[in-house]
Amino acid sequence: MIAQHPTALAMIEYLVAQRGFYFHGNLERKDAWHPDHQNKAQELAEIAVGLAGGIAHSFADQMFKPEIASRYFENARKQGAIMTINVEMKFKDEAGFEQNRTMRINTPGTRATNSMAMAVHAQFLEWAQVEMSDKNLISAVAVDAKSGKELFRSHYLSSDGAATG
Repeated sequence: MIAQHPTALAMIEYLVAQRGFYFHGNLERKDAWHPDHQNKAQELAEIAVGLAGGIAHSFADQMFKPEIASRYFENARKQGAIMTINVEMKFKDEAGFEQNRTMRINTPGTRATNSMAMAVHAQFLEWAQVEMSDKNLISAVAVDAKSGKELFRSHYLSSDGAATG
């Protein structure tokens, strides 16, 4: 459907026309839509869901701007909705000795979720790529400090290229 409308304006005009057809049709029209013809509206529904999701996402993006994010984090802290995630990592230092280190990540939330686990993992990896670049990271395990629930477990290649763990 999108390929048939090469410009944004053409696509918008089509969506508006179809919206009128599907949502403001009446029985006197010869081409009126009927509930038993749902499949004809599938493309329009998929585009509408995509547009609605895009619009919602653009509004949600505002929440993560630095000035908003700090205010959001502070409000979460005041409400007691901050979780501490401990990331236990093993690595070999420059001399080849295995060491352990714990990184504490505070994040807004009251319970561990899959999206939180991925966000914390991404934050950890971003940090590790800079701070652990001169070390050989062996593994990392993230655990919610309060509940003990494991959020993620990662194993990395040893210095000889073999998997560890």
